[in-house]
Amino acid sequence: MEISVQAEIEKRLMQALNPIKFLVIDDSKKHKGHLESSAAEGTHFRIQIVSALFNSVSRIERHKIVYKILDDLLKNQIHALSLTLISDNEFYADKF
Repeated sequence: MEISVQAEIEKRLMQALNPIKFLVIDDSKKHKGHLESSAAEGTHFRIQIVSALFNSVSRIERHKIVYKILDDLLKNQIHALSLTLISDNEFYADKF
């Protein structure tokens, strides 16, 4: 059985980032027919992650970390990605 794009994203990010809070939302249905992407699922995602691995890491570097983890999916399957990446220090201090 083939794993869904969302499940693959979740698996990779959970393993690599060990988040304390984590959410992946498939927004693809909102974009059906958008450009060459006509799939009902698995092309547009919103991702929210809180991880200690983001402590002392700039917002740009956080994005680069996630892009590297999802590199092949971004090249072949994911059309759009919206990221909210927060360190656990920011989360607990309520500074995001």
